[in-house]
Amino acid sequence: MWLHPCTQLCVDLFFLDDGHRFDENMLELYHAHSLLKEGGVVVFHDSHLPSVRAAADFAVTNLGYVLIYKPGMPDAPFNEQHVSLTILIKSSYKIWDRPWDHFVPFGIDTNCGSSKQGRKLKQDPEVAAMPKNVEA
Repeated sequence: MWLHPCTQLCVDLFFLDDGHRFDENMLELYHAHSLLKEGGVVVFHDSHLPSVRAAADFAVTNLGYVLIYKPGMPDAPFNEQHVSLTILIKSSYKIWDRPWDHFVPFGIDTNCGSSKQGRKLKQDPEVAAMPKNVEA
């Protein structure tokens, strides 16, 4: 379903506001992408969080979504103090035409977000026990 356009149920808009962990956002994006029709809109809520921004960045860099708005862009259509949204449009980019090993690196500004949470995570015994080639 991930690689092929929707065939039975297609939607025009997805508002993603489930979890705030990267894996939850990617899972939500996976399902939204499979049901969203070409030209449909996906809105990521709480995109001030690095995990949400990373999922939105992945959609742009690897799935061909077109960025319409993200926090910090000039001419914001609403007051950013109270709203943290990233808005993307699903393009006609045919992801199944990519090579089997296609991947475009994507990244976020890691200086944003909760520094207390980052320090706490790095001090977590389970995280400390992870192999050194795995980043927390």
